[in-house]
This record gives sequence, structure tokens and C-alpha cells, in this order.
Amino acid sequence: MNGTVLLPGEHTFSEPKEFYKIEDRFSKEFSHAQLEQAFLKESAKVRELLNNLIGGKSVDLTDCLYVTLSKMRRIGRLAQYATAQNKADVAIRLQQAEAQYLQLQNVNSEIYHLKKEITRCLQFRSGEESIELASEEDFYSSAPEEVSKPEITKNDEHAKHLARLSFELMQRKQLTCTLDEQEGRRSVLISDINGKEQRLKSLRPKIENLLKAAKPVQDVLELGSES
Repeated sequence: MNGTVLLPGEHTFSEPKEFYKIEDRFSKEFSHAQLEQAFLKESAKVRELLNNLIGGKSVDLTDCLYVTLSKMRRIGRLAQYATAQNKADVAIRLQQAEAQYLQLQNVNSEIYHLKKEITRCLQFRSGEESIELASEEDFYSSAPEEVSKPEITKNDEHAKHLARLSFELMQRKQLTCTLDEQEGRRSVLISDINGKEQRLKSLRPKIENLLKAAKPVQDVLELGSES
């Protein structure tokens, strides 16, 4: 292994790693078609040697056949290594393609969900659309200027809509306060009425007893009782 290794061709190597390095380079540089042509060329030499041998011609098998067969083995080895390299490259490219396809599916899924969200947003109807607001005339005549802000809202529809909503909220709060106040007064009146009813109920037995006690007097005076 430490001596010089002579291979078919023009290359000599002192270390095996140099041999494997140049073989790797050859397997990547030459296509299968080129390796096939080289193999056919060497096999034609073997065929010619055998034909000469069969024909009775003098043939130096030791050198010519050995060199030719060595070249053919080398070409076959390069072709096998090139095939393995191609398979490895194809596997890597296939893995990359599958990863990119998976990314594409994820992106398509995200696009689909985004489109659904966009459609839902476009179809969304806010609850404020069902609120019946005061007319613009009533708004500007009744709303405080710090709410109506006519210098802004008369030139900005969005600002006007927000201001009208604010005025509607303010009015509803005022109505709620008024309603709460009236409910409080109603509760006080109901409580007062209930108290008076209870007092009247408590007086009824006393009145009936008083009438019973006064009946003899009424009989003596011949007065009719009123019930």
C-alpha cells in the first residue's frame, strides 16, 4: 500500500486516499453515456484480441488483456459509484422537494384560513347598525358641542357617526338615571301605600268592636246601625 500504485491511464498514486479522491472526481465528471462508450471501446479491444487468438495470430495476453480488463473493471466501478452518487443526489433532492411540498401545503392552508377570516370580516355586521340614532338635525340641535363637535363631524362621516353614538349613549345613561330615580320614587310610594293599608287593616277590628259596643245605645236611641 505504501508503494506507488500504477493504474490504467496516466495517474500514479502513492496513497490509497489519493486514488479514491481521483476516482470520486472521475465518477462525477463523466456521464453514464461517456462511461458506456469507454467500456464499449475496451470491450472491442478484448473482442479483437480473442478473434486474433482464435485466428491463430500471436497475441500478448499478459500485457494487453490485463491492461484492457483492468480498464473495464475500473470503468464498471466508476459507473457503479456514479449510480450510487446519483441515487444519493436523487434522495436528497426528493427529500428537499417533499419538504418544500409540505411547506407549500402549510402556506396554502394558511391562505385558506386567511381567506375565511377575510370573508367573515367582510360579512360581519356590527351591533351598532341596529341602533336607531337621533336624526342629524336633532343631534346638532340637542347634543352639547363638546359631543357634537360640528367643526369636525360635519366634514368627517366616521367622526360624525362616533359622535352620534356617544350622544345616544349619553341620552340612554340619562334615561337610565331618570328611570332609576322614578323606580326609587315608585318603591317609596308603594311602601307608603302598603303601610297605610296595614294601618287600615289594623283599625277595622277596632271600629267593628266600637260599633258593637255602641249598638245598645243605638237601640235605645232607635238609631239604625250603618256598616
